[in-house]
Amino acid sequence: MVLTQAEIFSRVMRFQSQDHDQRRSLVKRMGIVADTSLGLESMGLIPDPSLDFAGTQEELFNIKNLKFDLLSGVGFDLRVGEHVFVADRVQNVSGLEELFDYVKAGDMKKLDPNEGKFVFDPDPEGNRVYYVVSFEELVNFPKELSLFVDAKSTTGRVGVMCTDVGRAALRESGTAPVIIAVQPYVFPIEVSVGKTRLVQAVLRLSDSPYMSRAEILKREVESEGVVDLFEGEEEIDLTTNGRLGEKGLLMTYSTSRAFRAKQARAIPFPIDMDVIGKYARGDFFDLIEGNNNLLMERGRFYLLGTRERIVLRGACGILSRESYETGTGLWGHFAGIIHPGFNGEITMECRSSSNRLVKEGDPGGFVSLDMLEGHFDDDDGYKGKYQGQVSPTLPKMFKDRSQKR
Repeated sequence: MVLTQAEIFSRVMRFQSQDHDQRRSLVKRMGIVADTSLGLESMGLIPDPSLDFAGTQEELFNIKNLKFDLLSGVGFDLRVGEHVFVADRVQNVSGLEELFDYVKAGDMKKLDPNEGKFVFDPDPEGNRVYYVVSFEELVNFPKELSLFVDAKSTTGRVGVMCTDVGRAALRESGTAPVIIAVQPYVFPIEVSVGKTRLVQAVLRLSDSPYMSRAEILKREVESEGVVDLFEGEEEIDLTTNGRLGEKGLLMTYSTSRAFRAKQARAIPFPIDMDVIGKYARGDFFDLIEGNNNLLMERGRFYLLGTRERIVLRGACGILSRESYETGTGLWGHFAGIIHPGFNGEITMECRSSSNRLVKEGDPGGFVSLDMLEGHFDDDDGYKGKYQGQVSPTLPKMFKDRSQKR
């Protein structure tokens, strides 16, 4: 169950336009509120003073260095911090000190930024792993909550996998930065300290389940529902169609067009992850227009699209990385969080460990629905650059992000 920002974050954004008295009134109405003593450029979260909180100021939950523009409808982005390490393997770590211990033992290398920037070079097998320590730090993280972290859509669309490997530190001490294993499979990327947002996070109630098929259908019948699914202009009836199972909503591939990443030797320069509309598609991707069959080459990275358009309202979507219906070895996405309020087709970031023929309408994966805890309205919904997309859509750094059908 995902906590909505109507309860936590969305009202915090309105502090920027409130005077002192209005802020004080707003604080009294919230269960968890911004710690405005940190200023507008950095915020934390504290329980409402009117609640019965027995702890001290030092025991309050807050997020250091979290700026307002990092907030989304159901979570927040995390920025690249100054500590970055590189190794040839993925592993969980118990915190920043353990990373330094690996450096002393010769098992990792700590990288120094060049004018505040790092370049992450790819490895086609994923064996060049960058351990990125977040610029933000979570302090006194409540055991009743869990943090779900995944790559942002922009990150996934350049073939970069991001995995939260520092969960143990957060569970054990409750105070830690977030540590992400970043694996570029295709393109070299350039990131900036304190600026680049590779990943996003949502707050969930610990051990809470995703919505069951029965729960989703009950809302569909008794209220306005939490999700709509369309093929073209035709809405799919989830109560009778069979698209909705216990694993979630079945999404299928469209193969009429796709983007295939160029081979490493043809890539001209690193992709700056912080620019918008800078790069030409032809420097990094080839456009493939098909006839209902797409042959995926082993180890190549593709952007495909779904035939379906999804509209989310009172739920957050989590897209499965692999689907049992496609067989093993096919990753269907590198970035899987779909925000409430999203309306569009889904761009699937795909990589197969074997040559694979994908046909029009083949299963592409499932979208599990995570119920929202708290009130949600359209003002809190997704407003990003991929809203209303016709898939596949290139990441925002590209000029010609999609091709018209």
